Amino acid sequence: MTASEPADDRPAYPALTGSQLTVLARYGSRREMTAGEIIYSPADESNDLVVVLSGEIEVRDESRGRDVAFATFGPGTFVGELNLLTGQRPYVTARASVAGVVVRITPERLRALLDRETEVADVLVAALVARRQLRLADSAERSPIEVIGTPLSEHTLALRTFLSRNTVPYRFTEFDASAATAAGDDLPVVIAADRVLRRATPHMLAAALGLSAAPDDHRPYDVAVVGAGPAGLAAAVYGASEGLRVVVFDATAPGGQAGTSSRIENYLGFPDGISGADLTSRATIQAQRFGARISSPSRIAAIEPGPTGFVLTLTDGSRALARAVVVAAGAEYRRLPLDNWDRFEGAGIYFAATELEAGLCAGAEAVVLGGGNSAGQAALHLARRCTRVTIVIRRNALTESMSHYLIDRIMAHDSIDVASSTVIGAVLGGDRLEKVELHDTRSGEKRLVGARGLFCFIGADPGTAWMPERVRRDDHGFVLTDADLPESPGRRRLRYETSLDGVFAAGDVRLGSMKRVAAAVGEGSSVIRSVHHYLELQSSAGEG
Repeated sequence: MTASEPADDRPAYPALTGSQLTVLARYGSRREMTAGEIIYSPADESNDLVVVLSGEIEVRDESRGRDVAFATFGPGTFVGELNLLTGQRPYVTARASVAGVVVRITPERLRALLDRETEVADVLVAALVARRQLRLADSAERSPIEVIGTPLSEHTLALRTFLSRNTVPYRFTEFDASAATAAGDDLPVVIAADRVLRRATPHMLAAALGLSAAPDDHRPYDVAVVGAGPAGLAAAVYGASEGLRVVVFDATAPGGQAGTSSRIENYLGFPDGISGADLTSRATIQAQRFGARISSPSRIAAIEPGPTGFVLTLTDGSRALARAVVVAAGAEYRRLPLDNWDRFEGAGIYFAATELEAGLCAGAEAVVLGGGNSAGQAALHLARRCTRVTIVIRRNALTESMSHYLIDRIMAHDSIDVASSTVIGAVLGGDRLEKVELHDTRSGEKRLVGARGLFCFIGADPGTAWMPERVRRDDHGFVLTDADLPESPGRRRLRYETSLDGVFAAGDVRLGSMKRVAAAVGEGSSVIRSVHHYLELQSSAGEG
């Protein structure tokens, strides 16, 4: 138990048993520490898991003149955070306050421990996840990572979304635009421990936090997964758990479109429902526990055949080698061809309805565009924070596209209106979105409704423009696989295999896929069987 954490935080700070300490000692090296010694700090690229046998270690934020205590670790406890799994740099300082003896376990040895020692691994991972949840809960005041910007900035929103999707605790400080000086030109600014990023982007922030280290371009991965939505994460979990060396690239952040869903209530095993962000963040940690490497934001520019399989070139020029590729890139949000649409993205027009976006519309009116389940869940979620929510659908009724359990709740809600047979004709406002013009396609009537937020859920187009021409797609860009491909000489296509040998597709990007989270997870896990088969064929051909 730690001295500075309350008793109800025991899951995050377990007292290790004698047998657990014995197991941990086998994977580390015994070291003496002196009072005042720094165990790790934000200056380090990575840090060890540290088991305290005697003495005491304090974890604090000592950056930029701050002195914020997080926890104190005594004998029989271990020091570490979720970055031990994610590869993120430490953002706090661990310092010995009382001399003693510790066992230090390097990241490589920790990986071996997680693979072999299930009982101890379960305790460690549960504690690391619980600690991150505690840090997220108190991040408004105590996190050493601070984002400074304006709520109406698309660039600021991109940073906050990136941090939230990666479950990185942060503080947000609103910049006073009316008093802006030259410093306003630097926005958004991120202070990450001792690093200051001006005109920060998710790419810059990822590099500073260690979330997008350059891929290994010398030793090929067994499989490279493009996209970290439900299909990509499922492929990573099953591939890594079955011994494959897996790397995952995502152009924005783990979660995909599912990660933007305010709630999923019909996903098997969660009778109380679960947010898309929670579901996909759990899957991300699960994949990393098994050893999958996840890099974001990392956008693939090209896939080309190479001597050991494929060469994947990223937009920053770095390269990765892989024996097989799984494309699970999902889709790109559709937009309306309206004046001012681009100007209001991030300043009133949103493609997600998480707590972050809902908070930006609290106490005001909102409009939800779309009639699917994602739109329905968004409307119900927003109705808790907004004075009124209007759902706009082109069809005659919600019954044509939405699950009945959602329709029942929407129709019974006093703060939700449904505008059927209606389209949006204009988006209006000053610095931010203020009103939306609705057109009734039956009567021709036009009317204005207040809207601090317009939440767009009108589907998406497959993100496949970057793929090589040899990968066949239909007229809409969806990837053809196995049975959908015309007969050709050579071996029969494996399940989920594209027209390019060794390249597979799973999830929303694939022609014929069911656009549901559970279906994407099923495809992502199933495609690994075909990957194994392909790798076996390649090995057999090499031996021959």
